[in-house]
Amino acid sequence: MKKYNFLGFLFFALSFFSMINAQVTLNSSVFYSSGDSLVYNIDTATYIGSARPVGSANQTWDFSGAKNHGRRSEVYRNPSTGAGFSSFPNANVMQRQGFQERYYRNTAANFEELGYFIPIGAGGGAGFPIPTGATVYSKPYIIQKSPYTFNSAFSSNYSFTITVGSDFLPDSLASQFPADSFRLKNTVTVDKAVKGWGTLKLSGKDWDVLLEDRVSTTVSKIEAKLAFVGWVDITAVAGPLVGDLFGSRLPSKSSAFLTNNVKGALLVCNLDSAENISLVQFRTNPPILGIDKQKVNRFDAFFDNNGSDIHINNLDQLKEIKVLLYSENGSEVFNKQINAIQTEINLSINPAAGKVFMLAIFDTNGDLIFNKKLIR
Repeated sequence: MKKYNFLGFLFFALSFFSMINAQVTLNSSVFYSSGDSLVYNIDTATYIGSARPVGSANQTWDFSGAKNHGRRSEVYRNPSTGAGFSSFPNANVMQRQGFQERYYRNTAANFEELGYFIPIGAGGGAGFPIPTGATVYSKPYIIQKSPYTFNSAFSSNYSFTITVGSDFLPDSLASQFPADSFRLKNTVTVDKAVKGWGTLKLSGKDWDVLLEDRVSTTVSKIEAKLAFVGWVDITAVAGPLVGDLFGSRLPSKSSAFLTNNVKGALLVCNLDSAENISLVQFRTNPPILGIDKQKVNRFDAFFDNNGSDIHINNLDQLKEIKVLLYSENGSEVFNKQINAIQTEINLSINPAAGKVFMLAIFDTNGDLIFNKKLIR
């Protein structure tokens, strides 16, 4: 007979339910690592113009009506596979983003971006040549900290310089400065703060989350290298060009929902200058940390028959599974080993058992392969 870690699960279940009345705490397990892959659905209509999410303790944010109008993906790789790895020897994660390779460092305390690399021949944008090679930040840009919970906040400030040839500027502007080269100096400040915790409602699942406010401000300058003079600030003349290429001088703002058992944000609201929602990016069925992704996708569970039964889809038709169900106060409601091959499993639940439950399924090795919070 297989041995199941009931005490461990009980602790897990009690911890899970304590989130109903206590905030989430993120740790370094949510930092990206080589091999991670994320897919975001993009909603360009449903919530556009709505007020930004407001944060406080024990809140509920309902985005269950979000629609998929497009997609984007993030894939994190071994940095040694990148063309620019030699410029970022401390990197342990890399992401290809368009024509850029972005390099990151994952530590126990921080997830940091070190800079980016553009391979030769990557092309240009907006009619301008794109400078190739490595751009190393003056200091790491801290994207995420650990531990991180309600009322946590941090600020990350970094700068970088890009040197370009005279063909970078329009002829009408470049002719005013007899310079062979120009450089763009950018200083970026990113402020992040957890403003709330509670429940995020997405289609098919509720999540225990933190609400993080994000503000990014970029100050850009253009300098020209003049003979016998050196570098001269020409931002006053070329300022509009800087704004067009690197975004306006107004801060860029967004709100993100984070959880401690999924890597990356579950949902991000981009905000306009009035702090209303301009775009929503959200995820569906992201892999749960500590549970095999393929096994998770082979199960589903929900209340059926007006809340009197829990219906489980055993899509893999496993011959032997252990099913446990706990109420929100930690009491065991159901504990059964199921040996017969069944595609569908129904559990009858006493109405007096409560309304909020934690379902867990173990395989024959005693490993947790599926869990879900169910609300009657």
